[in-house]
Parts: sequence; structure tokens; C-alpha cells
Amino acid sequence: FGCLTTAGSYRTRARAVKETWRKHTELFHLYGDAPDESLPITPYAALEGGGLSEEQEFLKEQIEAADYASSLAKFFCALRDMHTRHPEASWYYLGGDDNFVVPENLVAQLQGLDAASVLMVGGPLGSHVGVGKYPSGGSGIIFSNGFLRASSRHLAPFAASWRRE
Repeated sequence: FGCLTTAGSYRTRARAVKETWRKHTELFHLYGDAPDESLPITPYAALEGGGLSEEQEFLKEQIEAADYASSLAKFFCALRDMHTRHPEASWYYLGGDDNFVVPENLVAQLQGLDAASVLMVGGPLGSHVGVGKYPSGGSGIIFSNGFLRASSRHLAPFAASWRRE
């Protein structure tokens, strides 16, 4: 399970996630744009390490912008990070800190689906000129392991390319 947040929401929405539904998950990452002493913030992978590629440097700039348009880069970087850290997971949920999730119910609903298939469940589709439709988050999206195996290496290039002028 992954949850996107921002430093401005750490004391309110992110704390509520930590104190409620996060307790019912085994693997969990709270992705934020700054470290925090009271929250287990997982930094966006594009911001870690030195010697960043041109693509990573661009993503870093997008994420650090901390504006509405940076949400797509954050979403895809977090999704790729979850798959990199937990390649054996069957399902990956990623949503915002304004969602309330009942993990047990969500997992139960996935029982009849094949995690090895290329599946994306839930979430509205956004659209962008020149890109087309893409998953925009909203109430959160569940991705199968098969989906991320097929797409993970393409997430960062896509997130980096869609905003370049």
C-alpha cells in the first residue's frame, strides 16, 4: 500500500492515515516531499542519491515544484518505487492522503482476479494533450504485479516526457 502526501498535510491528513488504516497493512509507504520526525516518510526515489541522469534530474525538479502538475511525476515515481522495493507483491494500491481505505475489504475484493495479468482497478482517467488518457489517482488505484512487471521501466520516462516543452 502506498499513500501520497505533502509536507503541508503531515499534521492533518497524513497523520490520520498513519493512525487509522495504515495500521491494517503489512507493507506500507507514505510518500512525501520532505522528511518528518513523526511520520515514516518514504522519499521519492528520484530525489535520492547523487549522479542523477537527465531524466531523474527533470523528475526531481517536477517533484520539488510541489504544485498540482507535479502530482503525476510523484504518482509514477512512487508506483515504480513500490514495485522496486516489493517485486513479489501481488497487488499495489496507491492513493492520496485524502482517502480512507479498509485494506482487508480491498484485498478480499481482489481474490477472484489474477495478479499475474495486466490489470489496473479503480481510479478515474485523466487526460493530457499529446499524452492521452492516464490514471490520475483520485480514490486510489490498484495495479497488478503483472501490470507493473510490464510497465515499471516505462513509468519514469513517461512521467518525465509528458511535461517537457
